[in-house]
Amino acid sequence: MSEKIDKFESQEFSKTNPLRDNNGNSDSDDVDIDELMDELDNDEEIQLIAMKQRELRLQQMSDHLKNVSKMAAEDEHFGKLETFEDEAKLIRLTSSSDIPVIIHFQLPHFKKCEYMDEQLSKLARKYLNTKFIRINVSDCPFLVDKLEVKVLPFVVGYINGLEKTRIIGFSKLGNDPNSFELASLERYLISERLIKSNVKNSLKNNRQYYNYDSDSSLDL
Repeated sequence: MSEKIDKFESQEFSKTNPLRDNNGNSDSDDVDIDELMDELDNDEEIQLIAMKQRELRLQQMSDHLKNVSKMAAEDEHFGKLETFEDEAKLIRLTSSSDIPVIIHFQLPHFKKCEYMDEQLSKLARKYLNTKFIRINVSDCPFLVDKLEVKVLPFVVGYINGLEKTRIIGFSKLGNDPNSFELASLERYLISERLIKSNVKNSLKNNRQYYNYDSDSSLDL
């Protein structure tokens, strides 16, 4: 089988090989692609590899579901945008969490903050291996000062207790100063590895670079 595959590769390479004769012939015998694919389909070694890959994938899915069930049992806020009022508790959680943490520093009744809450709530239900939190800026004066929160909405993402990125206003999420598509926020958080994509390698080669310019007119 390996010899036939090598011959087929040689055949494909020879199509662009300048050493082919004027009739388009090469020194290697032609290999029929349909025949080759049939043999691959019936190859026991390849079938065994495919079976092991399926078993591994099923085991990974099973482990993930067990982890999700465990987290749901331990945390009543699992899969939700959780509201914090205790600044010290939030600091302890951020520094000790073994999963990414996304924090929205907000003010109630400020329309842009309400909109950000809605979008983060949708992602919280979808991406269960990330902690989504919101806190009123009046409840966390130390963090507001430390992070130099000047404008809202103000979202910060942490991985292993270290700040990974921040989103100030909506400027990183599109050209509309008043709203953004959920997909824009989702893509950005995936690119920063704060949430894990459900589509394999969907952003592997498409990561964008963003600035910290804000479009919010609210000054704290």
